[in-house]
Amino acid sequence: MEKDFIAPDKFMLTIQMGMDGRQRQLSIPKWTLGVFVLVQIILLICTLVMIFSWSGISARERKIASLLTENSTLRNKMETSLGMVGARLDSLNNKINSTANDSLKQSSTNYPYYSGKTSTGDSQYLAGVVKRLELINDRISEIDGQLGGVAISSDTEPTKKVPVVRAGAPSIYPAFGNIVSGFEVRVSPITNEIEFHTGIDLANEAGTPIYATASGVIVKAKYESGYGKFIRIDHQNGYETLYGHMSSFKVREGDVVKKGQIIGFMGSTGQSTGPHVHYEVWAGGVKADPMNYLNLVENYASTE
Repeated sequence: MEKDFIAPDKFMLTIQMGMDGRQRQLSIPKWTLGVFVLVQIILLICTLVMIFSWSGISARERKIASLLTENSTLRNKMETSLGMVGARLDSLNNKINSTANDSLKQSSTNYPYYSGKTSTGDSQYLAGVVKRLELINDRISEIDGQLGGVAISSDTEPTKKVPVVRAGAPSIYPAFGNIVSGFEVRVSPITNEIEFHTGIDLANEAGTPIYATASGVIVKAKYESGYGKFIRIDHQNGYETLYGHMSSFKVREGDVVKKGQIIGFMGSTGQSTGPHVHYEVWAGGVKADPMNYLNLVENYASTE
């Protein structure tokens, strides 16, 4: 049988069709095989590049996720530490107030009015504690700044005064309502972290009147992210009070107010979970327990 002629630049592909032995021959140029092999090599290279690229991206994503988790954990630990230090700071302030209270109860002057009659040992102890508190407070402000926080505004911090006589002390409730939080260590309803609550919260319906608890001058009537709309009153002889989370004001900065005068209305502005007034009392530049200054009308009626 005569062999079929095959051109030098081609190769013959024989295909058997079915079971009867029929065959079919195809003449394919040799360059086609080269193109096919080249395409396969390119596809293989692309596949390997995609696999390595995906592996690199996946590894970077895992690394980024790990760093984000680590950063979040460290930040939470730092914020928790700051909260604990802040609570400790306020607890020490409260301890100072309690120590002063115990000392003054033994004298002829009633708390919270400072008579200046303390023992030398007590004076040295308190002076040392105050100095340490100042250093801790400076460090907290520095750390807070490094974390991108905002330092506590002087608008909501007491000035350094020392009450020497009883006239001018806050002596009534700032509003009608239920006391839902006291001057104490608590878990914050906003951040769920431990903090020292530096006032008392009285809750009632929005729009409930808020009263000046002593005569004085309105030194601040503005909005702040934490306290919301708040009013700060400077009373005579070193007493100051603050009223936070108000819905609106009835007075302006610079106004002179009398004890029992309506200065605004209860609301839920700022960091608040419902209508209430956050009430603080500052005596001699120290935040004091407002519960010690409620229902004292009979003691001060002659001075207002």
